[in-house]
Amino acid sequence: MKLFDPIKVGGITLKNRTYMLSMGSPGQLGQRAVDYYVARAKGGTAALVTGIVASYDLLVKRIEEMRPLVDQVHEAAPDCKIAIQPAICGKDPAPVSPSGKYWDATSKALGMGRGDAPGPVALTKDGIKEAIEIQAESAYLQKKIGFDFLEFHGTHAYVLRQFFSPQDNKRDDEYGGSLENRMRFPLEVVRAARQAVGNDFAITYKMPALEEDPNGITLADSARFAMELEKAGVDALVVSQGLNMHPKGYIATVVPLYASYGLGSFVDYAEFIRKWVSIPVVAVGRIVRPDQAEAILEEGKADIVGLGRQLIADPDWANKAQRGAWGNIAPCQSCNSCLDRGRYDHMTCAVNARAVQERETEYGPAQTRKRVMVVGSGPGGMETARIAAERGHDVTIYEKGDQLGGLLRAAAQPVHKEQVERLRQYLVMELGRTGVKVKLNTPVDAALVKKEKPDAIVVATGSRPRTLNIPGVDRENVIFAEDALLNQSKVGKRVLVVGGGMVGLELAETFAKQGKAVYLVEILEELGRDLALYNKPPVVQNTKEAGVVSYVRAHPEEITAEGVK
Repeated sequence: MKLFDPIKVGGITLKNRTYMLSMGSPGQLGQRAVDYYVARAKGGTAALVTGIVASYDLLVKRIEEMRPLVDQVHEAAPDCKIAIQPAICGKDPAPVSPSGKYWDATSKALGMGRGDAPGPVALTKDGIKEAIEIQAESAYLQKKIGFDFLEFHGTHAYVLRQFFSPQDNKRDDEYGGSLENRMRFPLEVVRAARQAVGNDFAITYKMPALEEDPNGITLADSARFAMELEKAGVDALVVSQGLNMHPKGYIATVVPLYASYGLGSFVDYAEFIRKWVSIPVVAVGRIVRPDQAEAILEEGKADIVGLGRQLIADPDWANKAQRGAWGNIAPCQSCNSCLDRGRYDHMTCAVNARAVQERETEYGPAQTRKRVMVVGSGPGGMETARIAAERGHDVTIYEKGDQLGGLLRAAAQPVHKEQVERLRQYLVMELGRTGVKVKLNTPVDAALVKKEKPDAIVVATGSRPRTLNIPGVDRENVIFAEDALLNQSKVGKRVLVVGGGMVGLELAETFAKQGKAVYLVEILEELGRDLALYNKPPVVQNTKEAGVVSYVRAHPEEITAEGVK
């Protein structure tokens, strides 16, 4: 596979074409962060980029505190290359911008969607000079303590992208206005860093290919910028997207949500930029499968594949891909649980409970082998069975239905949710790999437990839907969400969905896209109350675009044979 061919990036050689993109939540300091990156290094990833560092204190004064990270990654995987992602900053941590006022999209992005980011001050020419000097000094120190390369973050909400984008840069001096002037600051930063580290230390640059708003960055702008970055000393380009003001929001653009973008969402941008430069180009945007990654490389769309959330979901992605164990890769859902529920030193993952808790959750063989009965084959039951079997227990999973998966089967039915079925298939394959015995069509009761005599029982029977206290709710024209998704032929041409949370919204969109007339009612004052901050705008917007008619502060009073009052 081309995916596992080495590639030269400036003064370093990557052992394969896998590149871990920056995901900020684990940080860089402390044993928990170190363990997180070590796991991905041991998992076969060729290059790691840690979360962004925007602190002068950490970039310069306390940079030695990151030496344990470098040393332990290199000790665990000597052929893995690691970098941090420094952000432009001054000694004063107060926010700065090119022109003193953020573009609305930038403000919302830096305020995590709340629009409450503190107001910035315009970066003066002295401030620009100081920022360049700090980045050069920090680059030198990064090399000194053992990092292999650095990646400048030149897109999304950050200052380098602000200078490049005509949406944020309204200056009238030599750092604003024309494309040449808007490129000046980032290029000066790169040149200063290159001079500080010499030619044997690689520099990569994460750049925006496009902003889909009037007066945003154009593809023509980014092509010219890419060529100038190469001349300035950049060794590889990581090609992403800039910002936008569309209703699906900032995070759905730069960290594409399942409900917003398909697999390989920004790969075409990498293909475009690659035509204009001779240095390697890294493709990003929901790259999750080895065959998908291989196709990107074989078709010449990019030279390297960038993996972000997929490496949170499965740190062993590269090793599993190389040995052909593709079905045993835990598939990222692009659900953004890692972002929505995280603290700066911790993240959660919908499919990997060990993420950023690698040391605390390490397990080995059980001291005593037991017969374990797992009741229920949803994701909780199958994951429990998998781990118990890996520890050496004799595990049997019991399912009252005729298929494994529990609610995953229904959850995979809405539009955009194809990865949920891949998760179900992965868990089923893991049961086979670990030797778990499966008994379908087998309800568990006291008599069966008495007969089987297990040493331990795990009850993983999941939840049941809450019913509604409405006259007529038990009529034949009423169907619950799980049944509606699994038996869609039961649903007629005019549909009323009761409940505007995630399940109701996705179900409504799915049926509307089948050509049904769909109405949705929500008793609260807004739709999507149960959705996380980053996920809510695109999921709600999708129902609008599908033609769903929604009402808030509304609920059924009675269900009749003819309809609903």
